[in-house]
Amino acid sequence: MNALECRCLSVHYGRFKALDDFTHAFQAGRLYGIIGPNGAGKTTLFKAMTGEASASAGTIRYREQDITRLPTHEVVALGVALAASALPAWEAYRVSVFELLQSR
Repeated sequence: MNALECRCLSVHYGRFKALDDFTHAFQAGRLYGIIGPNGAGKTTLFKAMTGEASASAGTIRYREQDITRLPTHEVVALGVALAASALPAWEAYRVSVFELLQSR
């Protein structure tokens, strides 16, 4: 059984196709990576899977249940959510090359 499955998933904003005809089945217990250049639709894919972006076409199924048109709060209640990435603690200590040269 697939934990999450997208079939022919598309998200369009007017004439702009942010995600077009994505199909993949994600199995439970496995790790997946979605890679691609800026503007490839990675974030749009995750937003569509969590209900934050409306699918223009296709279906999203979670544990055999169609969640394509569910509101975000219902998708989250099922256990599918998108969490914003946090910067590691050391990022707060990042300095510029200029600052390093000034300290010498």
